[in-house]
Amino acid sequence: MNAGDMVRFRASDGAMWDIGILIEYEKWLKVAKILAHGKVVSIHASLVQLHRRHPDNVEMLKRGST
Repeated sequence: MNAGDMVRFRASDGAMWDIGILIEYEKWLKVAKILAHGKVVSIHASLVQLHRRHPDNVEMLKRGST
């Protein structure tokens, strides 16, 4: 997951899925910062899934850049 990607996430284990834009992903802490409903929330990575990749990130992956 890269900044700008659309992700789906749960606020807790039993909650319904919600959609937001990934702002930052900290691998070492396993925390994703997501913009959803006008607020930035921090969610544990186990509760976050990639929903749709941002077009700029797709081109970057095709070129082999990180």
